Amino acid sequence: MSDLKSRRSTVKPLVMIDRGNAAPAGGIGEYARSLGAALEEYQSDALSIIDSGVSASPTRFRPLGRLVYLRRLASLRSEGYGGADAVHFANIFVPKRLKGVAYVGTVHDLDPLFLPQAHSTRYRLYFDYAANSTVLRSDVVLTQSEAVRSEVLERYDIAPERIVVGGNGLSAGFIAIADREQRSNPEIPVMLFVGQVNRKKNVFWLVRTVSQGIRSGALPAMRLLLVGRPGFGSSEVEREVRSSGGDVEWILGCSTEELVRLMCSATMLVLPSLREGFGRTLLEAMYCGKPVVASRIPSSCEVAGEAGRYFELGSHDEFYAAVHDVLSGREYEERRRLGMARVAHYSWERLSAIYRDIYVNAVDMK
Repeated sequence: MSDLKSRRSTVKPLVMIDRGNAAPAGGIGEYARSLGAALEEYQSDALSIIDSGVSASPTRFRPLGRLVYLRRLASLRSEGYGGADAVHFANIFVPKRLKGVAYVGTVHDLDPLFLPQAHSTRYRLYFDYAANSTVLRSDVVLTQSEAVRSEVLERYDIAPERIVVGGNGLSAGFIAIADREQRSNPEIPVMLFVGQVNRKKNVFWLVRTVSQGIRSGALPAMRLLLVGRPGFGSSEVEREVRSSGGDVEWILGCSTEELVRLMCSATMLVLPSLREGFGRTLLEAMYCGKPVVASRIPSSCEVAGEAGRYFELGSHDEFYAAVHDVLSGREYEERRRLGMARVAHYSWERLSAIYRDIYVNAVDMK
């Protein structure tokens, strides 16, 4: 992105993107980076883009990283955000207002508020404060899906015109690697889960349901592969994996190259989440030409559309039926075609124009 010392442009709005204290390789960090890159590539005639440069380095003690970030952010604010016309806070925290600067804040989800049992008390308290700051202080509140927009309107007293859907997409790096990778299907089916292993993702239910299905004959011989770092409630998943008799394997983390390779060589992707703000892993799997089996929740149905094969939360029978449909190949090519159409709908070229209009309108309102 452009140098932080760039001053306010008299021709086109100068927009600063700040990823907060989110890890650069995580979902929010990838979102902020991909958005900035897309705006520079497709909207440079309309906008000037700079990065805040104040995001704290990853640390195991998240509160410390947050404090470092807040101190840097306060300093940046005192300097007028480098002359930016608008600042997009991409990680659900918006600081006190600065006169003359348009504030745009992203709310990725409201999971800690609607599903408190899946998060620690400390994080719920912080999230409640951060979400309130975003809604109260932002000129425009962004979500990545209509599902989350509806929840924000339900939870907060906010004018509907102040909250808009921006969307999310695949990173250029993921696409470049996937385009080089050969697609294949293993002889013994492999069901792939990608994401943090936590209660919100419903991984414990998934591991137990797959293990019981294989043992009872409700599912054929197959492997469940979990790829993701441990999160809240992961210890119960670890115990269930150990008792699965080798049917389930857990890879704590991998590079983008390794992840793409796993997706392209798996039979299907499964996303059994209790809640999701967006579910970008669905797009990743569909781009790799793989069918997706997902819980029937609003965000997943919105993102995958008719390309997904869904099951009701908690229904073992519907889950088994969905897996059998994928393995039998029924409607496979049609779902694959629909999947690529969904991916195109979330292309960054298309989304960048939406974000451009959001920023321009926010600046015009100041």
